[in-house]
Amino acid sequence: MNDKADKEFAELALKTIAPWAESWPDDLLHFQLMKAAVMEDRETVRKALTAMVKADGDPNLSLKGKEEQRRKIEIEAIAKLDASSKRAKARESYDAVMAKWGNMVASILKPAKDHNEAVMHAQIRDRLFNLKDQRERMLWLERNVGDPVAASALLTAPAFLSGLSDVELALVRSKVEALALTPEIIEAKAATMKAWEQVEAGRRAAHHKINERAGLTNSGSPVREATVKAS
Repeated sequence: MNDKADKEFAELALKTIAPWAESWPDDLLHFQLMKAAVMEDRETVRKALTAMVKADGDPNLSLKGKEEQRRKIEIEAIAKLDASSKRAKARESYDAVMAKWGNMVASILKPAKDHNEAVMHAQIRDRLFNLKDQRERMLWLERNVGDPVAASALLTAPAFLSGLSDVELALVRSKVEALALTPEIIEAKAATMKAWEQVEAGRRAAHHKINERAGLTNSGSPVREATVKAS
């Protein structure tokens, strides 16, 4: 490949770090900050790979010297990735918006305020606990946990009191979320969680690309060096 093709290939490879970041909304702060963190990770990788190419092309360095220089570049780049202030700000914004939505959901759940309600909650839990057939349990949950009282009885007490499995617990929580949040917010919440997963996966991918270009894999064995041309 010529220099231009090499450079285009390298840029495409960098976009595998959180590949959907360009499609995230531009009008929401938490998405803006997550995108900024991804762009910074890509730039850190770009600069590290370019510096390694330059080191490999330095006629004044021995093979060992080139290896040592790649290792130095790798250490500095990984440290920069891990100390990213942009990712820290993105995480803070992500946590804040998730907490806001979480509080909206939590507001639906009300612990028993007196003896009569406590008895009612206990009866609801006992009813579910005594249902042993899985299909009957799921049908009961589908029919009843749209009621905030039933949902509160199940989610404000330990799961073992009603025998809730992980699958059943997820169903109850989704029903409560549907009570507390609009469909638009539920969609936005899911998109936000998916985007943050990509930010984290992107950081891991950035680590891997730098380690790989430095000549390391998980086993510590040499790998074929990627072709990346200096800008």
